[in-house]
Parts: sequence; C-alpha cells; structure tokens
Amino acid sequence: MRPGAALFLTTPDVGHWRRPPLARWDAYKPPEHCLYFTPRSLTQLLRKHGLEVAERAFAWKPGIKVIARRV
Repeated sequence: MRPGAALFLTTPDVGHWRRPPLARWDAYKPPEHCLYFTPRSLTQLLRKHGLEVAERAFAWKPGIKVIARRV
C-alpha cells in the first residue's frame, strides 16, 4: 500500500460483549478462521505492518470494522 492509502477491514471480534459461547457462535469456524482478534490485538497487528486505525465503527454484532491508513 502507498502512504495514505486506506484499508477497510472487518473481522469477528472474539472479545465482543455480545459474543455467544464459541460452540454457538456462527463466526467460529475452524479451519476457515484460524486467528481471532480483539480491537486491541488487531490494532497491534496493523501497527506492526505500518498501518494506523483511522476510524472504527461501533458494532452490535460481534465484529470489528475499521478503516486503517498507511503511515
């Protein structure tokens, strides 16, 4: 990505306050989803790769929706 480019990313939020038990959560699908994130862990991963979270949308459903930009 070029500096200033934007990335829209959505992923299940394993730490969401409305997440059901894993056995009943429709987003828990190994091996389709191998890694699960919280907003904090996703932010750390993005920073490690030169991206910063520019916007984060509130989600009633257990998911993370962010726009990240290349630093």
